[in-house]
Amino acid sequence: MNKTIVFRMFPQESHHNATFKFASKLKGEGYRIVYASNENMKAVIKENGFDFYLIEIKKDILIKPLNRKIIQKTFKIKALQ
Repeated sequence: MNKTIVFRMFPQESHHNATFKFASKLKGEGYRIVYASNENMKAVIKENGFDFYLIEIKKDILIKPLNRKIIQKTFKIKALQ
């Protein structure tokens, strides 16, 4: 299987750690796993056995905390027929 999955998230170790078990399962299924992040995250990504794609900090739009509003949404799930 020559498929690649790229993970991209806020550049903080805890955010990445939360995905490593899932990524390991995917890697075991034959997927190539790449984490795209800034230099600060390179070591933890490589230590966990995944490929790393560098996003320069000066070009990284996720480097500053984002102002987020909590939005409540209600989803209706249709029963499968």
